[in-house]
Amino acid sequence: MLLLAVSAFGYPRQALVERFTNASCGPCASVNAGWYTATVQGLEDSGSLDHIVYNVNWPGPNDPMYLFNASDNMARRALYGVNSVPWIEVDGALFNQTGTFSTDAANFNALISSLEGSYSPFDLQVTALRYTSGVVDVEVTVTRDPADATVLPAEMILQVGLVENLVVFPSPPGSNGESEFNDVCRRMLPDAGGNAFSVPAPGGSTVISLSYVPDAEALSTIVFEDLSVVAFVEAAGGGVSQSRKEPTVLADTVHAAFRVDETVGGAPMQVVFTDMSSPAAGSAITSWAWDLDGNGTVDSTDPSPTWTYAAQGLYTVSLTVTDGTGSDTSTRTDLLQVIANQASVLVVNGIEYATYAAEMEAFYAGAAVHGSHPVDVWDVFGDQGFDYGMDSGVMATHLFRGRVPDSVMGLYDTVIWVGNNYGGDLDAYDAAQALAFVQGGGNFILATRMGTSYFDITLRNYCGILSISNDRTVTNLVSLDPALGDVPAAAGSTYAN
Repeated sequence: MLLLAVSAFGYPRQALVERFTNASCGPCASVNAGWYTATVQGLEDSGSLDHIVYNVNWPGPNDPMYLFNASDNMARRALYGVNSVPWIEVDGALFNQTGTFSTDAANFNALISSLEGSYSPFDLQVTALRYTSGVVDVEVTVTRDPADATVLPAEMILQVGLVENLVVFPSPPGSNGESEFNDVCRRMLPDAGGNAFSVPAPGGSTVISLSYVPDAEALSTIVFEDLSVVAFVEAAGGGVSQSRKEPTVLADTVHAAFRVDETVGGAPMQVVFTDMSSPAAGSAITSWAWDLDGNGTVDSTDPSPTWTYAAQGLYTVSLTVTDGTGSDTSTRTDLLQVIANQASVLVVNGIEYATYAAEMEAFYAGAAVHGSHPVDVWDVFGDQGFDYGMDSGVMATHLFRGRVPDSVMGLYDTVIWVGNNYGGDLDAYDAAQALAFVQGGGNFILATRMGTSYFDITLRNYCGILSISNDRTVTNLVSLDPALGDVPAAAGSTYAN
């Protein structure tokens, strides 16, 4: 009887609502005022659901909540195939809106009611400690029901999001008139790829520890006292089975922490370490001991040292700090990855595989972008599950979501940037970086049909470009080399500017 009770009621399910929006989305504001905000807040306050909001890059590309956390927000967008806003996912399933506010509110309430307290194979316990430096340490314990007989995959994903409960602007940051925004996703930990874990046997548990070390932009943007943590378990392709939201709690102990601006770089990689440690109340940090190469020897006692890593590889860094009450150590295993090039040409892939699978496979199987030249590849989407091995010309792959570090770009003579401005690849592109690379003697080939998105005014002036057209339908690709022939454009997505 006890086991049955645990199975039926021991781990009641907590629904997770994920909302996609934009500060210039008029329909989003209408839905918020019409039913969504009051309904969700009421259900969240009653403990019936957890809520997290991702701001995407349309219709307003300058939404500050999107810009602050573009990579994570767009990765969640890609997971669900979001192509319009407002968009609502409940436990990883699309909530279909009718457009009639009263009907949508009733349907939403009924859906949450049907999920509330239903069985979940997992229990989540979340501890979120916040320090005076802004650092947040999170520990999540995932426990499986001892009586669970659910057929589960061998591995699942724990997602952890830092949300600011209420973001208030002095005036609307977009064109939809809203200036207050609830449960804004500020960061996924460690990123939107989440934390894969082996599903424990019934009755077993696994503990995942994470840390958020804010940079200067975050320290000036986030109200840390208003941060909460939303943790949820999902399958690899989506589908949420449990969630838990907890506020961050201010800790009052000595705490070691540090920040680096980039964790990936080209050899030799120079790294500046910034101390983010916090003393206990009424005390002060009095000593620092850094092991910067993971060999167990103190390399520096400076508060914020600089260190150069000459050889490629992974490096573990430890910091021990002392105040008047005691000491603490932060060890970040394999924090830094120093890479070397195997080719003189770098292809930066900006094609989202989930959206353009067939096109991407044909593109690389045919070595369309580099021909017979050997190349390395940097994928701005990280590990998309794409097999670059189908292209024999690819020597090395760098699967790190986001911007290419300057030190990595500097390893190459030529960079070919394959840009599409879909799914978030534009977030990793920097026209100023491209221009600096060229002015430093590099060759930069921009392969994109979206010229307006990639050429800022400085790059246009440098290239002598006077204007770029609006979207035009392309029917033929015309060769400027008489030795080559014209090629008709493929069906679909044939517009360019």
